[in-house]
Amino acid sequence: LAQYQSIVKLDANTYVVADQTTSNKGQMTTFTIPDDGSTITKVAQIEHSDSYGFWNSMIPIDEDKVLLAYSGNSTDGYIKVFQIPTDGSSITEKAGFEHDTNTGSHNSVVAVDFDTYVLAYGGQSADGYMRTFDYTRAANTVNPRISSAVVAADNATIAVTMNEAVYNATGGSGALQANDFSLSLSGGAATLGSSTPTSISASGNVYTLGMNISGTPTGFEQITVSPVDNSIYDATNNEASTNQVMNQDYLTDKVGP
Repeated sequence: LAQYQSIVKLDANTYVVADQTTSNKGQMTTFTIPDDGSTITKVAQIEHSDSYGFWNSMIPIDEDKVLLAYSGNSTDGYIKVFQIPTDGSSITEKAGFEHDTNTGSHNSVVAVDFDTYVLAYGGQSADGYMRTFDYTRAANTVNPRISSAVVAADNATIAVTMNEAVYNATGGSGALQANDFSLSLSGGAATLGSSTPTSISASGNVYTLGMNISGTPTGFEQITVSPVDNSIYDATNNEASTNQVMNQDYLTDKVGP
């Protein structure tokens, strides 16, 4: 039995599923699926709640962590953080919080920035509620992450804000270069001339990247900015993952009505 599933992609071929299983228990399972979809292999599984685990809503919040909102014991509202290595070999509960002692149904959780999350859910008397949560980690365990990515009105650049000071070498040295980032574009009518930004400028933790856009954007083009592997580090040598959460925006519509 598996009900109320929520699935997220953790890395290139590792997926995490949260659901309610037999005897109404909350369950987490990892699977690996190759790019061609030819196989599905279960890797690890745990029961994280012995009394209910439904209305699941889960998002990745780091390269090795997911955040889960669900309805648990007595249908109360819960939120938890699990640590999962990129190969999916284990699932470890790192933090948990009962945020509503009456009801926590129809959950939908999204990231606001790299450590703040907002949850919309059905609470007491089926009323609608929204709550925000911070997940604070020790500085030396926080990986560099993209906090926001904002396209300029003329579609010439995208401003990427990092959550902390970053460098292109370990030891806290080296200014970031354009080729430390990678761009990709999907949807719409415009095209991207190069996956490498055409330029870079820095102001504090904000990096403005040049984009080679061809054609007339319709506003449906989604641009994604990713750190290149082994290219971006913080002062304590934590590496920025190529798997980010707050790293997308849409080109500005230039077609008009």
